[in-house]
Amino acid sequence: MRKVQWSIGLWVWGWLSLMPLQAQEASPLSLEGEAGFLGASADRQPFWLVANQWGRFDPRSSNAYLVLQGAWTRQPRRWLSYQLGGEVLARGSQSPSLHAVAAYAQLRVGFLEAYVGRQREVLGTVDTLLSSGSLVESGNATPIPKIVVRTKSYTPVPGTRGWVQFHGYWAHGWMRDFRQIENPYLHQKYLYVRVGSPRWRIYAGLLHDAFWGGTSRNPNVGRLPQGLEDYFRTFFALNAGEGAPYGERIYIQGDHFGVYDFGFSLHSERFDVLVYRHFLYEDRDGLKFKNPQDGLLGISLQDRQGKLVQRVVYEFLYTKRQSGPEPPGPGRGGPGGRDNYYNHYLYRTGWTHYGRTVGSPLMFAAEDRQQRLIEGVENNRVVGHHVALMGQLGQGWSYRLLATYTRNYGTYNGRDVLQQPGTTYRFEPPPEQLSGLLEVVWRSGGSPLAILAALGADVGQLYPDNLGLRLGVRYRPLP
Repeated sequence: MRKVQWSIGLWVWGWLSLMPLQAQEASPLSLEGEAGFLGASADRQPFWLVANQWGRFDPRSSNAYLVLQGAWTRQPRRWLSYQLGGEVLARGSQSPSLHAVAAYAQLRVGFLEAYVGRQREVLGTVDTLLSSGSLVESGNATPIPKIVVRTKSYTPVPGTRGWVQFHGYWAHGWMRDFRQIENPYLHQKYLYVRVGSPRWRIYAGLLHDAFWGGTSRNPNVGRLPQGLEDYFRTFFALNAGEGAPYGERIYIQGDHFGVYDFGFSLHSERFDVLVYRHFLYEDRDGLKFKNPQDGLLGISLQDRQGKLVQRVVYEFLYTKRQSGPEPPGPGRGGPGGRDNYYNHYLYRTGWTHYGRTVGSPLMFAAEDRQQRLIEGVENNRVVGHHVALMGQLGQGWSYRLLATYTRNYGTYNGRDVLQQPGTTYRFEPPPEQLSGLLEVVWRSGGSPLAILAALGADVGQLYPDNLGLRLGVRYRPLP
């Protein structure tokens, strides 16, 4: 396997050496590429070398990789444009792969956009350059194939002179990876409202995700309702009809979860400040803010005149309470506790896609695919602090630095094994973990080629103490 990885590595480095070194004239076709490898002192990669990388890298071995990205864009009118785009990954590792990370067709008409396929997108307000990850979609997993209709950005409400703006999104997706409920549908939508001037703005949004339909591997459950009426039951979070499992009929059809997203931004000639807060919900109690402790708090500061430090982010993640340890049951005026974020009693593989958590990577999925048929996310009770910064080290040199500390409590359901004499649980006592990343990029002036070097490290009880290195060459035409 190591010979295969080195052969792929030599091939992709040779391929990049043949690329033109000067930017071409503006063209409707844009091409980018990257080739490199990852290696580590342990038998797996450090956390931040593989997290939030769209599922490109194998965390359990060394990687040699080639990534090709392309987009063809036309804009025949100011209000009309269309685009075809994609990304292909070739990876040599313990689990080698050749697949499309992204592939889509997109149309924009006025303030509306629509696309079909897989597209890299982050849902939920965060600092996308330095965040530990949005609680909805973070860029940690391979993109999900969808049909999407959305506003291109915040759109002014007529008659408000731009002081009131909205931003909306609707999606229908398909989950085609290895799951307990095979081939379920994904429903997503959000609506944001933003108020203020260019110097200050306050925003509020509600994001809603739901799995529905599909066929269970359990023959006693079988095919789940998936007609048009069932879609609207999912859209409005209503009880299921006849033919659905009992739990779906007495509560809500499908697996529903999401976040309230609140925040504000301040802008001056030099500084930009963004403060964001995600409140998680898994049930109707969460929608009533009965679980306000859990969620993500983030603060981002950008200094547009800065050199060594241009952007700083701090985030605090707390998902430990989950409405308390008492299991759901009758007589509680609601579903009870043990919200079990990203998991579900029926859609057991949870908010994962090809073995990676779609939301925050700090709430990670079970690596064993058979285990994901029982409970997809094995660690969803997390207390974490995340600090990150980026800037310039000199002419042509840029860097990014991440440091994350977590205490990990597993899941309430996982802790139940401790009731059996003589059993142990890997999250009891809660393991502590420190993970870091230093990424440096060098680009010579006037060249579309850049050299990337990233050093990742893990220290703690959750992952083996580890030091890893990523080296790569990027090709990106100059603007």
